[in-house]
This record gives sequence, C-alpha cells and structure tokens, in this order.
Amino acid sequence: MFYSFFDDSGKESIHTADFPVLAGYLAHERYWTAFVQNWRHLLLRHGLPMLHMKDLVGIAQERDWDATRRNNVVSEFIEVIKDAKLIGFGVAVDSEVWRGLSDARRKAFGNAQKFCFSRIMRRISDRLDLARETESVTVVFDQDFEFARRRLGLFHTLGRFNRRGAERCAGIMFADAERYIPLQAADLLAWTTRRELMLRTKKLQPSNRYRELFAALPYYDPEYAAGEFWDQGEIDREFPKIEAEYEAAKAASLAAKAERVST
Repeated sequence: MFYSFFDDSGKESIHTADFPVLAGYLAHERYWTAFVQNWRHLLLRHGLPMLHMKDLVGIAQERDWDATRRNNVVSEFIEVIKDAKLIGFGVAVDSEVWRGLSDARRKAFGNAQKFCFSRIMRRISDRLDLARETESVTVVFDQDFEFARRRLGLFHTLGRFNRRGAERCAGIMFADAERYIPLQAADLLAWTTRRELMLRTKKLQPSNRYRELFAALPYYDPEYAAGEFWDQGEIDREFPKIEAEYEAAKAASLAAKAERVST
C-alpha cells in the first residue's frame, strides 16, 4: 500500500493569503517506517515535540537560537526527507487570479483547495502509471476541522473530475500531525512553498531551503515552486484541456449509467 501525506498553507478565502498551497509526499509504507524512525530521532535530538514551521520561529526565540541555528535544524529534517527518497508533490494557486474566474468555471472547479486536491490526485495517479504500479493509495490530511468535511465531500465526488485518481484512492483520513509524523514533512513542504511564492512576487531569489526541498520534486523546475503553479498564464493554457477531459469523463459516466439501466 502507498501512503501520501498532505498539508495546506494559505486559504483562498483570506485575501492576504495570496497563494493557497497543498503539498506533501508519497511513498510505499515500508519507506515511511524508516522515515518516521529517523524523524523522531531528530525531534529527540533537538528537544522538539513536533516540527511545525509556523511555531518554530517562536520556539527558536525562546531558546535563543539565531537564524543560522534554526536553519541548520530545519536542514537536518530536510536531509531525512531526502534520505528516505520520498516523492514530493504540490499544487499552488494564485488566489487573486482564481477569484477572477468566470462563474461557470468557479462552479465547475470549486474553490482553490478543491482544485488543488483534484490536481494532486491526478499527479499521483500519473506518477504511479509511469511506474506501472497497481497498488492503491491512502491519502492522509492534517486534522484541520475546517477542511475535513469538505475533503470528505471531495473524496465522494472525485470520480466526476478524475476517475483515475478515484480508482487509485483506497481511502482518506485525517490525523494529528504530532502523532502522524509524515504530516510534519508535508507542513514543511507546504509552508516553504507558499513562502517562496511570496518572495517571487517581490522579485527575490529562492532561499537555500527552497532549493534543498524542491530539487527532490518530480520534474523539478526552479520556476515552479510546487510542481504546479496556477497563475493566469497556466490557467489560460491548460484549463481548456482540463475542461475537455471533464466533459469526456462526464459523457463516459452518463453512457455507463445508461448502459446499466438498459441491462
């Protein structure tokens, strides 16, 4: 069984959150076992209950860690990710562009988080197809109660938008990141992605942490912070293709339903 762990950073509904991101890692269960052991060792080594990027700055200040010490600690955790050979995936959206979509497209694709989830599942299924893997994937999200109900609804309707992704997905669950350690790696990836996208809008160069994390992503391109970044240009180029796929999937579903009724 494959397991994927994902976390969000930024929300479309918050206008100061310019780049909603969904990012995380995929691996077979046997790889996760070694990863968790090594990650726990670093938590013990540095006296951390968990690695949560939003809280790490405050912890560092309490312990009088300077920026170099804090960054070195994070780099150690990044090395654990790289040593485990986890496969990173991520999707980011320019929320200002997303809010400017037509009513028809907003209705078809939903909010940015819904779209990110659909694209993540598409990227996972494509990756498994390339390797001709046949095992299913269990998707684990951070225990964010605001998103949990929506995510269950997305899982229920995934087949409408991404039949291959739905067939791949064995189940969806929500977990506490302190207990489910791979979610901490997902938080690191999502948080860093959004931070770097914000730096890009200020024409600043990517940080060393960005390079360390994203060099391990499939089809890495330094111009795309999370594998897929949906700005106006990307939407203009790719949405017609996705809409055509959706219409084809919808037609196939209706045809299959009609055939079942007739028999």
